Amino acid sequence: MLRVCVIGLGPIGNLHATLHKADPLAELVGVCDINKQRADAAAARLGVPAFYDAQTMLDALKPDVCSIATAGFENGSDHYEVTLQAFEAGCHVLGEKPICNEIDRAAEMVRVAHEQRRCFGIDFNHRFTPAAQLAKRWQNEGRLGHLLFVNMSMWIMNPRESSPYFQLKALHPHTVDVMRHFCGDITHVQAFVERPSFRKKAGDAMLSINGINVKFANGGIGYLLKDCEPSDLIAAVRAAAMGHVPLDPRVAGALLPAAAAAVSQPNSSSTAARVRPYTSPTEPEASISRIRWPCTSAMCTYPASTREKKSLSSASKRSTTPTLRRERSSSNTR
Repeated sequence: MLRVCVIGLGPIGNLHATLHKADPLAELVGVCDINKQRADAAAARLGVPAFYDAQTMLDALKPDVCSIATAGFENGSDHYEVTLQAFEAGCHVLGEKPICNEIDRAAEMVRVAHEQRRCFGIDFNHRFTPAAQLAKRWQNEGRLGHLLFVNMSMWIMNPRESSPYFQLKALHPHTVDVMRHFCGDITHVQAFVERPSFRKKAGDAMLSINGINVKFANGGIGYLLKDCEPSDLIAAVRAAAMGHVPLDPRVAGALLPAAAAAVSQPNSSSTAARVRPYTSPTEPEASISRIRWPCTSAMCTYPASTREKKSLSSASKRSTTPTLRRERSSSNTR
């Protein structure tokens, strides 16, 4: 059984701690936050000691694994120091994105992990939605043929976002990871980033509209759209996700084409696949679909076989209900 501690006790850090506590392969041995109130509250809830300094906890408890969910500026400035402390203490580390705000420091973190022969992982949870897992399994089994392109869309509405590159640093690691999960390494990037007129008039520096074109090493191409501006469509999905109103299937059908991955049918003379938007769980011909707040994504191929339809129908019942996960920013923890 692995001895685990958690550093940073915002909403995400508390989630890490709760999951470690419930895992039969782990023993949660301590929690830490520079905010005493947060640390004490989590410690009381989970029945473990509270610490207010990371090094003190590492020296006292000597854990095997450390979850680091600190935040800071753009959700990444407080990762570097405590991560190096954890490696030096002999811990494996599960961190949060972005790995760090500065590339040279991020490279140093990876280098130290190699030198200490420690595992260093970043929590990219969007790989593990039911739809993503099913799509990846089908890709590994060769069912999806040759990948031509992938589209990805993600958005969030958080009034505390203000720095110019907050979205690119704090949120886009998820979208880029999902695209690379299916398509591999990226070789070329073209980006257009902008502020809408109302942000310019208000003197708001955040580049809240992002359109990014990429080329993959395998020859495929991709497009990433990121928007954090409110709209009636997004508001409808948000209301449904929070359980206030049912989600109209027509809304789902309108959203998902904005995030579809098209592939060619294997062993076919046609170079393009039949792609159709997802409309409801009763129409499983589109091979993969998923609505998730704040992320929409989909994988579409040629019509599925009867066996695949049954598998998809089951997965759709589990995965098409919108779920809400708020990305939150704070001064020191997630």
